[in-house]
Amino acid sequence: MNIAASKKNREWMAVLSSNLKRLSYEILVREGVEELEQDHLEEADLIFQRAQEVAQEARNAKWEADMYKARKDVQHAVFQRCHEAALKVFERAQQVHEHKLTEDDYFVVPGTDVMVQHTETYVNVWPRMLLVKEAVEMWAASRRVTQRIGGTESRVLQNVVNEALDTVACFLAKRCFDTEDTQSLSWMRTSLYSYHECVMLSSLWTDMASCDVFAEHHKLFAALAAAQIGNFYLATNQLSEAQAQFDTLEWLAGELDDPLLRAAGHTFSAIVNWQRSRYAAAEPLLRAAVLEWGALRDASSSQRKKENGGDDTADSNEGKNCGSKLLASVPTDYVSIMESVSFKYLVSSIASTYRYSEALEVLEHSLVCKYRDLLFDKMRVNFGAQPTLEHIVATSSLIRSPFIYQVATHRYDWSVDERCYVVDEKLLMWVVLQRNEMRFVEVGVTKDFKVPSINGLIETLRRGLLLDPLSTGNTETEITLSLPKRAWVEPLQTLYAIFVDPVVEFLRALDPLFLSKNGVITMIPTEQLWLVPFNALIARNGNFLVEDFAVQLAFCATQCAFSVLSAKRVLQRDLQRDVVLVQREIDAPALHLLSHVAFPFDSLRSRKEGDLIVRTLAENKRSVLQSTRTTDSVCVTTSSETLVEDLDAFRELLPKSRTVFIATSTTSATRNDDNSAGAICMAVSHEEIDLLRSSEISRMRLFAELVVISNTNMSNARVAGTHDDVQGLIRGFFSSGVPCVIVGQWCTPDMTPSELFSKFFQLLSEANNKPRRFSCSHEVATTATATAKTTTSDAELKHPVRANDEDEVGGHDAACFYRHKALLLAWAIRALLEDNFFRFAPRTWAGYCCVGYGSHQ
Repeated sequence: MNIAASKKNREWMAVLSSNLKRLSYEILVREGVEELEQDHLEEADLIFQRAQEVAQEARNAKWEADMYKARKDVQHAVFQRCHEAALKVFERAQQVHEHKLTEDDYFVVPGTDVMVQHTETYVNVWPRMLLVKEAVEMWAASRRVTQRIGGTESRVLQNVVNEALDTVACFLAKRCFDTEDTQSLSWMRTSLYSYHECVMLSSLWTDMASCDVFAEHHKLFAALAAAQIGNFYLATNQLSEAQAQFDTLEWLAGELDDPLLRAAGHTFSAIVNWQRSRYAAAEPLLRAAVLEWGALRDASSSQRKKENGGDDTADSNEGKNCGSKLLASVPTDYVSIMESVSFKYLVSSIASTYRYSEALEVLEHSLVCKYRDLLFDKMRVNFGAQPTLEHIVATSSLIRSPFIYQVATHRYDWSVDERCYVVDEKLLMWVVLQRNEMRFVEVGVTKDFKVPSINGLIETLRRGLLLDPLSTGNTETEITLSLPKRAWVEPLQTLYAIFVDPVVEFLRALDPLFLSKNGVITMIPTEQLWLVPFNALIARNGNFLVEDFAVQLAFCATQCAFSVLSAKRVLQRDLQRDVVLVQREIDAPALHLLSHVAFPFDSLRSRKEGDLIVRTLAENKRSVLQSTRTTDSVCVTTSSETLVEDLDAFRELLPKSRTVFIATSTTSATRNDDNSAGAICMAVSHEEIDLLRSSEISRMRLFAELVVISNTNMSNARVAGTHDDVQGLIRGFFSSGVPCVIVGQWCTPDMTPSELFSKFFQLLSEANNKPRRFSCSHEVATTATATAKTTTSDAELKHPVRANDEDEVGGHDAACFYRHKALLLAWAIRALLEDNFFRFAPRTWAGYCCVGYGSHQ
């Protein structure tokens, strides 16, 4: 080249330049191929880039096209390697096993020498999240590679990355959206960590969300990260930062048009405003959240109905039909619980601004809408889903019993020293009277009674009563060192002071029946308050509540109104058969069958109990009055008793029965095809059980005035949601037309429920057979018309039961007058309390309660 330049021969120079470029190109291509063979993709890409530059200088279109294709192939290989590596890392994250906490799981508080033990949740979550973060960063790198590829192929590869991140988002949603702790201020499992753990996890999530511009490239992952980081900020009292994250969540949810994320954004933002006492800002957000959660539940219910009798896995396609990719990944109860939480904060916000009547209407609306079952559909058709205070008062007058609504709320104050929220619990109660009155009462549980929470009292009480006799834990120390006074007497006294003392004098001044200890109170508890054994609460004078008042429970006032209609249907049919269902004797069931029930099947106790109840019913036969539509003649028949030990026969007899007594086991954690819970469980053989599900019961047409289920156990964990088996069975019977159900909050294997119910059925027969002094002689025999209802109501109001009526008329005259199941149950318990054994061992009777509408008009 120097010689050609010195000779100034352009032709030689051009030939030599062309040869040198060809030589450089070929050498670079050979080096690039060698790097590819050694799987050095980045180095190969750089070499091919230099070769492409040489081709451009040589103005060789073929070389340039070859290098462009080679570089694209290299980028494809880089993408494939990143994608496969990310998949492997993510698979490892999915396979991380849970392990127990050890002494080595601790950390040093920054700036100090203090060592703090990690929580078990953090120890299991941290390594998993590190792997997820590594996988997400690899997919972010893969996305940058696709941008270098360009064209249609780039869009195809970006879709691959998007699908992978969708999978990651669903995986994280399944583990972050929680239903366990409904009492915490923050959500998404953040309450399970300590302050410093929240800070560390928040930093990890922030780094993971910052490795790419997810707000542009993958809004779903960005929204999930904003929700999680915002809740970490909320858990550490960084409210402004939390609000910024939740604002981002709401914006991204709007961009995605995702109803689940939109509802979650409204709820989380409202909680931040509620915590800052900005009730005017929180209220519209909560109302919007309630509508969003309700629409999601309605869409899910509609989808299940289209499944044509689908199974328990029918929720797998809900996300596709409800417009949310995450809906199929969140826990089954999540939407219903978040709707209840939104309603609860809404009630608290309205009550905090002194609008107590409006708060009560919202509370009743929330209780009506809590379940999406057949009973909800029937109540909505008959009464609507948004009753007013006038409707509630009218229902209270109709059943002649005051309503007492009970809601536990919390206030969270940040402790700088402890670096956590200090919870102050309050009980809100609305007392609704028959005289168009309503009284609001607020009780400071933590402040006035120096107890952390009502749930803590309930747990102490249940441990003191030994309601978990088959527990694997060592209860010997508690049994030896805990005296009855501290084990269960003091919790019952404290619960009485919380629930009854603020309203007891007001109730006694309300109606003479309460002075004569014959009045009926209708309690409407919420969430875990269903586990309060109201009958066993102990007053300051040492009396149990059941000795002064009869108590019935209800889901809401609208349900009471519906049960009144059911009671009228029962009167019109006036059946005469009593059915008792017992467990047949079989060999010991297989171990896998025991997962359906709280305690093992006990055919011996069930049979003894059933025989005793049948004998009691036979000895105290009930007279049944039957009339014809064409004549005034009345036919008097007596009841008949049938003992069955087969669910098929029981199914046939249910529509023909007046009183139903179920002495078999009920399930403890079952899910039905309509997303309800609960079933009557019968062991058929060593390897088989038969179930009568609440969903099947709800579709029946029953005319029983009373159903008693003696062997039931409400779940501490599930009663706060919508899938407690006992509540599911109760609602199933209500939907089928039964006005009143008696169940137990617990039934341990060593209990004998027949001791209580034999006395109860004696009183029930006595009440049915004695003439009613103050009503028309043919009232039972005739169809209940509007005129008859008015006459009966007037007669009852003109002749209240006086304090000395029992002596004047005879024992239990009030029970004869009302035939109220709650009052009869109270009389039966009072009869047991005459024996000191039952007074000092309340476990046998304390958990049983009358639910629904127990009166027999």
